[in-house]
Amino acid sequence: MYTIVQKLGQGAFGQVYHLNVIDGNEFALKVVSTHKLVELEDRKLDSEAKLMTKLCHPHLVQCCAYFMDSQSLYLVTEFCNHGNLREYLSNLQTKAQHVPEETVLKWLGQMADALRYLHDSRIIHRDIKPDNIFLHSSQHIKIGDLGIARELDSTNQKLDTLIGTYLYMSPELLSGESYTTKTDIWSLGCCIHEVMTLSPTFKAESIAEVVNKVTRGKIGPIPNIYQQVLRQLVQTILTVKPTSRPDATDILFYVCQIQGKPYSSGPHKPLEKVHFDTKTLSKALKDFEEQLSGVMRPLPKPRKKKSKFSSSKLDKEKIKQSSEPDNEKVDVSMSANRVMETPVRELHQIKTLEDDSDFYQMLQSSKSDSDSIVTLYTRSQKVTFTKYKDTSRS
Repeated sequence: MYTIVQKLGQGAFGQVYHLNVIDGNEFALKVVSTHKLVELEDRKLDSEAKLMTKLCHPHLVQCCAYFMDSQSLYLVTEFCNHGNLREYLSNLQTKAQHVPEETVLKWLGQMADALRYLHDSRIIHRDIKPDNIFLHSSQHIKIGDLGIARELDSTNQKLDTLIGTYLYMSPELLSGESYTTKTDIWSLGCCIHEVMTLSPTFKAESIAEVVNKVTRGKIGPIPNIYQQVLRQLVQTILTVKPTSRPDATDILFYVCQIQGKPYSSGPHKPLEKVHFDTKTLSKALKDFEEQLSGVMRPLPKPRKKKSKFSSSKLDKEKIKQSSEPDNEKVDVSMSANRVMETPVRELHQIKTLEDDSDFYQMLQSSKSDSDSIVTLYTRSQKVTFTKYKDTSRS
């Protein structure tokens, strides 16, 4: 039996849910519409699933199962219960706190280790950003969302497609040039710079301004609470020329030098391949969405009661054809859910005096020589409208 606990978010091509299994295990379920996948150029429908299931690293989100139906691709991955790096940094910014240097170095080493594994496997992630970096614990992070990663035919092959998030894109990507694994290194630099400053690496009012700053390599200052050697390393990672940037192995080496100890990725236990009953899981997801939409569905409008009034039976003492100047105000009292039809020459303004969230109205007006018929549907107790004097009857 499966239980969809909540919707965790929405990625580039699908939605992500928190999934509970009856045995107590927790997973993340990513559902991708297949028509969105086929829109990607040179991409096979199940390439993301095949790519993720063959990857196994302590700092990559693991995929333990996937399946497809006629409408969607389903990816079942491990669940990181501490959210993503974006949420973590936003919380720190609210509290006016900083990430300790020890944590910065640990995270930088873990991300570099994960990228070393991907690049050695001839894979470029191409979408490294805080939203795709997940906290498995306060000291343990994982890179996920390999939805636009692509396997290379050879280590030095370049790619010419432009995919990613522009705030974390490398200069070569933004310039429309071909790129290699060094584009991931740049994105890593942007992420770790944001961890240290709690603000985007490139602040700008427009995409054009971002492109200008990125291609010039103009980054904001890093607080001097971090030692100079670490700040210099981040600046080196964010070098405009790709060939001058260190690779993932180099970064890991520098991190070890700064820490003064060898790197250890920690214990890693690969997830076991889990069998999922696709029909039962699909039904659980459908039930969850129906329940969610049911909560958000607006209340039905009240049934209209037949009016006890007609234009011929209106109390002429309540609505007088006045000879006063234009914009005369007329108050009409109405009970809830009743319909009033009032012949006037023109309707200048409608305003509710006792407005509430349930108020609604429909206005039908005829621009003919005869009197305009205005129909108001209201659940408030009183309405006021302003009419023009019918000069044609003077």
